[in-house]
Amino acid sequence: MKLIQLNIWQGRLLREVIDFLQNEKPDFICMQEVYSSKLDTPLYDIFNCYERIHEVFPEYDGFFSESYKMNFMGEPFGFGNAILSKYALSQTETFPISGEYQVYENLSNYVGNTRNLQRAIVTINDTSSFTLFNHHGYWDQSPMGNEHTVEALQKVSNIIASATGPVVFAGDLNVVPGSPALQVFNGQLQDLTDSYEINTTLSELGKVPNVACDHIMVSDDISVISYGTRSRLVSDHMPVVLEFEI
Repeated sequence: MKLIQLNIWQGRLLREVIDFLQNEKPDFICMQEVYSSKLDTPLYDIFNCYERIHEVFPEYDGFFSESYKMNFMGEPFGFGNAILSKYALSQTETFPISGEYQVYENLSNYVGNTRNLQRAIVTINDTSSFTLFNHHGYWDQSPMGNEHTVEALQKVSNIIASATGPVVFAGDLNVVPGSPALQVFNGQLQDLTDSYEINTTLSELGKVPNVACDHIMVSDDISVISYGTRSRLVSDHMPVVLEFEI
């Protein structure tokens, strides 16, 4: 099975994202910085990038979790994280991690770093399933994070600890291997970005070079076939691709 982790950069390169995903044909897509709305105009297609991507994979189960809601041209849109899965998703749940969910009238009182964690049970067949988590991490200017980053990822770790069976955790965590915040997963999950010595997950459009802030972590009962980044320019982040078995 194939899973793609990608911060889609608010859909700025939406057509390139869609073309890339169509070519890769992943079984699972974990995305961050995703807009969702009922706006239906090509001029503002970023505001329904979740719907546009889901249209390409209509048979996939979809799960969108908004971190906040705002209005544009009289139509509300949500912004947050999304999972698309070729296999059935059940027991989907969204957990607040940092900040408080808000409905904003405009950007004048917007508060950043409102984050959530998505959880879904993926059923492969009658005898095989796993728990999939998707998260956009608390952002600090330093890729090593700060005390708020540690606190936020500790909340994530505590929630993941309640899962039974195989676990896959994907996300733009906004911190690099070796950061204090990622130490909360020691003994719990294997960080493949660290294990495979990925030097960067930011594309040439990224703000800083050599920052490996996108991660996929797995429990011991996930068998990794391959792991790495793709060079296709689809965002300020590089797509991270995991091929695995349970």
